[in-house]
Amino acid sequence: KYIKSLLASDRYIKDGDGQRPIVAGDICILTRAKSHMLSYAEALEEAGIPAVCVVEGELSGSAEVRIILSLLRVLDNPLQDIQLTAVMMSPLFGFTASELAEIRTGVKKGEPVYRSVVAAADAGNMRCREFLDRIDAVRRISIGMGAAEFLRRIYDETDILSIARALDEPDQRVANLWSLLDLAGSFDSTGACGLSAFLRFLDTAEQKGTEFNVSENSHAVKIMTIHKSKGLEFGVCILADMSRSLIHAEKGSVVLSRNLGLGMLLREKFSGKSLYTLPFVASDLSARLMDLSEETRVLYVAMTRAKEQLVIIGTCDFEEKLKTASSAFDKYGKGLTYGYASSASNYIDWLLPIFTRHIDAC
Repeated sequence: KYIKSLLASDRYIKDGDGQRPIVAGDICILTRAKSHMLSYAEALEEAGIPAVCVVEGELSGSAEVRIILSLLRVLDNPLQDIQLTAVMMSPLFGFTASELAEIRTGVKKGEPVYRSVVAAADAGNMRCREFLDRIDAVRRISIGMGAAEFLRRIYDETDILSIARALDEPDQRVANLWSLLDLAGSFDSTGACGLSAFLRFLDTAEQKGTEFNVSENSHAVKIMTIHKSKGLEFGVCILADMSRSLIHAEKGSVVLSRNLGLGMLLREKFSGKSLYTLPFVASDLSARLMDLSEETRVLYVAMTRAKEQLVIIGTCDFEEKLKTASSAFDKYGKGLTYGYASSASNYIDWLLPIFTRHIDAC
């Protein structure tokens, strides 16, 4: 509702030396984790506001890219049942589940789907014959081509860009496909060649967290993690889930501290009860302080992404928090005490005492 009202207002955003009306692309929603990003995007879409999730490390995060990746894998090895089925049932070829079931009835149980398709084509199924002919034609043109050039030919042969433009969020889907093409260009620059090598390159890129770059001109609300937003700025930045619990390493029977080394619990010989040891307590405290330090750095990144307006969203028992807010500061009143800061359960616990000192605080 807030974003919708913001876009409907006469709000202006700085653009170079002048100003212009605010658009959805000026707004970014930042979260600590990826768990609710899709929910935010769906809610915005239901409200008629274009949105895009910028998810790192998920090369196959969009439907149009998944289709192309599946097609590449089928071209490399058609005996991959899951990839072949995904390609056949995609908008590129449009096979239905009923048609695939009928194709499968013509061969022995356990046979690869590809052999079922070949058998159906040999038996006179024209759709299967056309499918195999198109796959063979695309495979033949890959010989001697660089990855980027081959991918462009696939885009032309399958008309995937037109399909992407016919779906919702067409600009973003087309941008995703061009980003995959950019990745193919990066592969070509290494001097490597071959479809199998390109697929290995893509697998490695995904494992390393390579992500698609969202076009800066995209008129859609960006939704991303705080970590992903490093180095970026947005006109209006909304920090969501600020009442989410801070991230701490799970405590087991062994704690490893970068500063103090290894700390272990002691198990009593007869009862089997675990007892705390001084190295364990010290290492656990050191590790917790490291976690808190990382959380403060993450919060700093989040708080400095907005160019014009910062919106912080979180829930708490306001009256209860106010009782402890006055004792949160050190004797000089310039910072939070160690005891208060280290006992915080979320970002709101850190921010609320500071907000209460603002001149406009109620």
